Amino acid sequence: SILIGAALACVLTMVQRRRGEPGMAPVAHRARWRAVLTAAGLAGLAGTLLLTVTVAGTAPFAYRGGFFLSALSAAGIVTAAVTVRGGPIAGVLSLRPLVWMGTVSYGAYLWHYPVFVELDGAHTGLAGPALLAVRVAATFALAAASYYLVERPVLEGTFWRSVRAALPAAALLAGTVAVVVVGTVAPATAALPPTTPGALPAAERQALAADGAFTNHPVRYLLLGDSLAVTLGVGLQIGTVANYGVDVVNKGVLGCDLDDTPALVSGQVALPVSACRHWPTLWAHDVATYRPEVVGLLLGRWLITDHLVGGREVDITQPAWRTHLENELDSVVRVLAAGGAHVDLLTMPYIVPVLEQPDGSLYPENRPSRVDAYNALLRVVAARHPGTVSVVDLNHVVDPSGHFQQTVDGVAVRWPDGIHISKPGGVWLQASLLPTVAQQGLDVRAATGL
Repeated sequence: SILIGAALACVLTMVQRRRGEPGMAPVAHRARWRAVLTAAGLAGLAGTLLLTVTVAGTAPFAYRGGFFLSALSAAGIVTAAVTVRGGPIAGVLSLRPLVWMGTVSYGAYLWHYPVFVELDGAHTGLAGPALLAVRVAATFALAAASYYLVERPVLEGTFWRSVRAALPAAALLAGTVAVVVVGTVAPATAALPPTTPGALPAAERQALAADGAFTNHPVRYLLLGDSLAVTLGVGLQIGTVANYGVDVVNKGVLGCDLDDTPALVSGQVALPVSACRHWPTLWAHDVATYRPEVVGLLLGRWLITDHLVGGREVDITQPAWRTHLENELDSVVRVLAAGGAHVDLLTMPYIVPVLEQPDGSLYPENRPSRVDAYNALLRVVAARHPGTVSVVDLNHVVDPSGHFQQTVDGVAVRWPDGIHISKPGGVWLQASLLPTVAQQGLDVRAATGL
């Protein structure tokens, strides 16, 4: 947009200067020319404001002409500011605060991204105008510091003439390194926690050993669900037969939703067709194939999103849709328990995805209240099937403080995306989940002879 505007402004400025020479153009013609350029500038300003307020950077329209319209709008502003001296656009942009902002704008450009990443709704508890004000103030404070301490002295050739330059130079270097590290390095997840059988009670270990669970007859644990289940299973299944007498079969499916109606994420249709839309057949086949003694179900990411039903948005906070989901989960339990398996409904952990609304707040499907509503639904469903269904509070284990946690007990249990379970997190969760699964498997074997 800057290149388009600059090129257009240069061309029009040369044309205007030629027409402004004595005898080249009457006053009325120049007045009409100024009016046209001023209108273009005002239209560009209106277009920029409208696009900023109404179009998200991830919206399909942005890539189907939205960015081009933004470039044209910026070009109109630049052209009017340069060619119509004394006009409204040039007058506003000549105000001292805006001139100063333009002076430090390079630093603002460099600093705004890390500021907006770190000062978000999750870290500050703010949203809307209050969060925007904090972000803008922090951005220009850093931009001013870098301009007066580094940029201007370097431009004037005075930066390295004194030993005093060492302090701001060192501070700037340290700040830059910190920003790069914080913004680009994910929490360390390379070192896996130890997979030890210490969490098994002695009596349970003896019972499992007597039943051959540590060798050729492990408890069969089928893990189903969406991408949360997929990523949980990656670490959860490491070394489990030898340490817990449990064979974890991870059959989670990316994008798994119980409904085939379009799901909305971040205000956009993100899941037009669910990968689990035929879940009765899919999961009945998995149960028949693997003959599990225990089935774990970890869902929620898609169930707490808004759905489009008959052109109307519905969500888990609405009684009718909540009842619909409750009945669906009840049907799921009947399918999973049909072979005599015990069913564990794992609560959904809190999530804090990186993407936020323009005002800095969480999108509705990412709010803790949605997660709480889904987890409450699981307890209602489990109460309908006493002895057959249990609720495993995964949320409490990975979020022991009652809010989203990236790290627990020194282990980065979540991906940097703020949603999924990391591989080290899955290994760490073995001690919390698998002793219960092993005992449930023993109980099912005793009751059914599986």
